[in-house]
Amino acid sequence: MSYQRPAYEVRQGDHSSYQMEERHPAYSEAHSRPSDATALKGDYSDPVSPDRAVTTPSPPPTAAPLNPAPASAAPAGPTFPDGGLDAWLTVLGGFLTFFAGLGFISSYAVFQAYYAQNQLQGRSEAAIAWIGSIQLWGNFGFGLPAGILLDRYGPKVPMLLGTALIVLGTMTTSACQDQQYYQFFLSQGLCSAFGYGLVFNPALSVPNQWFLKKRGLVGGLVVGGTSFGGALWPVMLNRMLNFDGVSFGWTLRACAFIQLALLLTATMLIKTRFPRKMINGPPPLKEMFTSLRFNTFTFAELVGFFGLYSPYIFISAYGVHRGASLSTSFYLSSVLNATSFFGRLLVGLGSDKLGTFNTITISTAITALIAWTWPAATNNAGNFVWGAFYGFWAGAVVSLLAPCVARIASSPRVIGQYVGVNTTIAALGVLAAEPVAGRLISNNRGDFDAAQFFIAAMITACAILFACARLTMSRDLKV
Repeated sequence: MSYQRPAYEVRQGDHSSYQMEERHPAYSEAHSRPSDATALKGDYSDPVSPDRAVTTPSPPPTAAPLNPAPASAAPAGPTFPDGGLDAWLTVLGGFLTFFAGLGFISSYAVFQAYYAQNQLQGRSEAAIAWIGSIQLWGNFGFGLPAGILLDRYGPKVPMLLGTALIVLGTMTTSACQDQQYYQFFLSQGLCSAFGYGLVFNPALSVPNQWFLKKRGLVGGLVVGGTSFGGALWPVMLNRMLNFDGVSFGWTLRACAFIQLALLLTATMLIKTRFPRKMINGPPPLKEMFTSLRFNTFTFAELVGFFGLYSPYIFISAYGVHRGASLSTSFYLSSVLNATSFFGRLLVGLGSDKLGTFNTITISTAITALIAWTWPAATNNAGNFVWGAFYGFWAGAVVSLLAPCVARIASSPRVIGQYVGVNTTIAALGVLAAEPVAGRLISNNRGDFDAAQFFIAAMITACAILFACARLTMSRDLKV
């Protein structure tokens, strides 16, 4: 008698939605070889009924059992080291990458305020904001090609290409002529943006190949580089431009040399778990776009990016609007970024116990509540306090995005491609967010209220959509 047995599969568990990629050898051997009894009975088109007598000899004692226990014989799914020297050095490399990359972008509030009074004086807030917006878009939007390069060639190829473009963009910005807007747009905007996108994906994705139980903590540590960079870059720029008398050109060249040193070090530290031959292949786009949880989460992130990063761009300009000096406004950006590190670390650590989807939903809701209070910060003290609270919770949200996507991915080998597609789509939000907010400010003759309410509304919608994405996951409380 021959009949088809159902394919062996692993039920989705609490930790991941990964499917078993190979059958266990013991299972395959037992079910691919017919037993002696089956061979003697012959081939029937229908099963033998219980009351039909079968006069066939019993199988010998050595025959393979017909019904082994695959649950005990087969592994439960992919395993993760959750530690080790290579794993933690990869985390350090990711931290340094975010310090030099997204940390520098997060300090664009300094350039927004400085350009408005110096190199690009007379240009609208919306026009100047386009430069920072393009940087953010490139950082997230170049994720798909970066993810393909990562999964096919390992992290060093995209890291080295990205480093070259970042340093080139920062260096050429130092040589831009006053009032030549297109030069700033092409160098600090487009050239640097593509470089940021190439280094962002490896730094964010590869640490998730090494960790499962500590993903929240690791995500907080890696993305925490943004906080340190966003806190220290404005201080350095402020000292060099406003106190030490260093020219704008040499200030940017110094930044470029620091970025070069940090990114080359990071390139040597970041190491993938898998050989290149195991991760070749096209992105599983059909698998992604037929996944309700992936589509819901990505759309929520897209909506959130319309508001989440705008305070990082406009907080210094808003401080000047409320009477702060240019020098003082630089420190508003530093405070916002510094407190975001503690949010990323502490909330990320808590997410390992509460669940990443639960934590990101709660954190986004709190961030939205804080965003609604921004118009009430009408003096320096209020702006510093508001920036500290917003930075803490917004930083937590950003650090949990990649761990959530990694949880949705069908295999740890395609995490880079999942993150790449996710960030490429979500980047459309940051591309439009800053120009929209800048236009709202310009249309209201420099008043920030309309832009602030728009930012708060987008983050509120994001929190609701994250809650919907949470419902598509497991029914377990800790998700």
